[in-house]
Amino acid sequence: MKDDDNHILLLEKGKRGLLQIIFGRTGIIIVSLIVQILFLFAAFYKLEGFLPYFWGGNTLLSAAVVLFLFGNDDNPTIKLTWFFILAVLPVFGLILYVYIKTDLGHRLMIRRYNDILSQTEHFAPSESACSKEELPEELQSLASYLNSCGFPCYQNTQAQYFPLGDDAFAVMCDELQKAEHFIFLEYFIVREGYMWGRILEILKEKVNAGIEVRVLYDGTCAVALLPYSYPEKLEKLGIACKMFAPLRPFVSTHYNYRDHRKIMVIDGKIGFTGGINLSDEYINRTSRLGHWKDTAIALRGDAVRSLTADCPDNVFYVKRLTRDEIKSLMAQCTCLVCASRDDPMPTFVTEGLIFGKPAIVSEHTGTAGLITEGVDGFVYEDDDPEKLAERLAWAIDHPEKLAAMRQACRDLYERHYSKQAFADGLKQAVRELTGESTLSLCQN
Repeated sequence: MKDDDNHILLLEKGKRGLLQIIFGRTGIIIVSLIVQILFLFAAFYKLEGFLPYFWGGNTLLSAAVVLFLFGNDDNPTIKLTWFFILAVLPVFGLILYVYIKTDLGHRLMIRRYNDILSQTEHFAPSESACSKEELPEELQSLASYLNSCGFPCYQNTQAQYFPLGDDAFAVMCDELQKAEHFIFLEYFIVREGYMWGRILEILKEKVNAGIEVRVLYDGTCAVALLPYSYPEKLEKLGIACKMFAPLRPFVSTHYNYRDHRKIMVIDGKIGFTGGINLSDEYINRTSRLGHWKDTAIALRGDAVRSLTADCPDNVFYVKRLTRDEIKSLMAQCTCLVCASRDDPMPTFVTEGLIFGKPAIVSEHTGTAGLITEGVDGFVYEDDDPEKLAERLAWAIDHPEKLAAMRQACRDLYERHYSKQAFADGLKQAVRELTGESTLSLCQN
């Protein structure tokens, strides 16, 4: 069906309403998952006669897990979370830990995709990234870090910044109209409306002109945004479409791995990425959540290759940094930049403070309220990229002043994030809740 303003809607209005979710495939999957979880509870209570033996074994295994957590390289926040779960839910907490850490569903999926990759990697063009030696000296440490994460650096590339989705959308449509060979789209959210409908109208025209169009979107869209049959509807228009990891009626850890990418590549010449999904709120066509602020960039040149040529290498999380690797990277850098707009407590900023590294953060992050400007960090206001750029430029030009902040940064960590700070805060909270005196707390 064709709607006004020259865009396409493939679904009837209200198609993904609450009743459709309850009585559709999503509802069946949810019921199936609940039944499986209830079955686990029932099995536990059915075997309660063996509970003393089971409880003893569980206690020993829990102790082993706690010792393992103390000794591994996981983030301290993750460790504290597991300590809490094991303390509150000793039996199911242990089962949950073992289930998640074995990660069977994800391992099977990784094995399948690695097999596909091994069969197709020879079709990928050779790498055209530049070596770090070709870059200015002040960028070489950053290039090494990006390369270690699987993200090569490129020269001969122009970048165009869009502060709002509204600004990016017009350019995206113009570039789509210019496509001559192929269009690849990969997005976390696709929702029917003006934005996706306008793009779909252009994609349909391009398919009819013989241009290859491929679409990949995350399977969570099928929960409430699009029906499971939506890829088939796009196929009828001549658009190759797949859902990434759609929900199935089986309990599995692989549902935790989602495709949060937002990528549009046109002819390998221009690529769009950033925080914008294909839904009307991202271009402020609708305002049910207020004015939507998200950004995007357009790349023109060699770097566009990284959005397509090596995608299989970057789809899955395959490597964690060890403590030694983190220490090495911290030693190389002089300042950290928190890219999160409103993170309540960016963990890597806290880790940077441990090593005496100042950070540049948005005023909406939790760390911003603790930072003394220019003493142990920097805060930029209004989510203004110009203000962020000013602080970045200053940091690049004054590495010696950043190094002089080392002790102040470490002091900030000791005041707010150290074990002693946590203990003092906990005692203060207990005093406020119970009215107990400091003396009685110390005696206890």
